[in-house]
Amino acid sequence: MVHGDLLKHLSSNDRTELMMLSHQSLKCQTKDQLSRLVLDLKGLIGFENAVCAHSKIPDAFLDPGARIEYLDVSYPDGYMDLYFEKKFQLTDAVLCEFLNHLSPVNWASLNRDYGFDYTASVRAIDFNMRDGWTHGIMDPSTMTSTVFFLGGPQADADIRSKAVLSYIIPFYAEAFKRALDSTNKPIQSLTQREIEVLRWIREGKSSWEISVILKCSKRVVDYHANNIKQKLNVMNRAQAVAVGLQSGIIQF
Repeated sequence: MVHGDLLKHLSSNDRTELMMLSHQSLKCQTKDQLSRLVLDLKGLIGFENAVCAHSKIPDAFLDPGARIEYLDVSYPDGYMDLYFEKKFQLTDAVLCEFLNHLSPVNWASLNRDYGFDYTASVRAIDFNMRDGWTHGIMDPSTMTSTVFFLGGPQADADIRSKAVLSYIIPFYAEAFKRALDSTNKPIQSLTQREIEVLRWIREGKSSWEISVILKCSKRVVDYHANNIKQKLNVMNRAQAVAVGLQSGIIQF
């Protein structure tokens, strides 16, 4: 789920709390339930404001009338109306950085590299959201993305926060898709070997570590991992674990 190099930055208490939250997310069916789960994440990383959004990515940037579904958990009053009215997503450097790399983005770190003068950042600071994190998932079969924004006056821009988000956000994103009743491409069944590989991925094992356990080459493990992602319609291993648990292919 989280690569070993990130997993090592989580304490045993972090892992226990994340397992509890991810397990609860599998039962989440409504926006209200998801909102409560997002706020429960404050026990692990610091933020005051949260929102998540779901849309077809080409449409969100190219179609002026594109539909963007969003859940305003605790963003400042008026900010999201302003964001969509002024189409901030077209120049939002944090959003673009996430879509380029599909990994957690710390706002302040990005702004130090690229400047604070893009509109979404300027307006966020006006609403006292000076720092935060953005992470989500991409569905390659539909080219839709579900993205979470967690902001506030300050944020912990450390590797532990990145590990926490890498672990939990794929679960929350799948929960938001269920709450929206999104139509997903049917999941193909996995072979027993693929299920075995997915179980070890859930434990945070790297391809090399799994190859040692299964007494095969790393190349074979990577082959199975790629097949798993394709069959589950996901972009990365963390999302594969979330979908695998949600669909009952693997268990906690």
